[in-house]
Amino acid sequence: MQTIERRAGIKIGCPEEAAFRQRFVSLTQLEKIVGAMPNCEYRTYLENEVVAEVKRLQK
Repeated sequence: MQTIERRAGIKIGCPEEAAFRQRFVSLTQLEKIVGAMPNCEYRTYLENEVVAEVKRLQK
């Protein structure tokens, strides 16, 4: 799984990302969810990949 995640640049089994991409939660809600998480690789992924990607696309 880790190899696939690294090669594809995505996390497998990421419910927060799936909920956001399916528009069940907004960017603001996602940021609050991520902000409440402890510092870990998973939080970093959400911050650096998902939230940052959306902000780049909004510009």
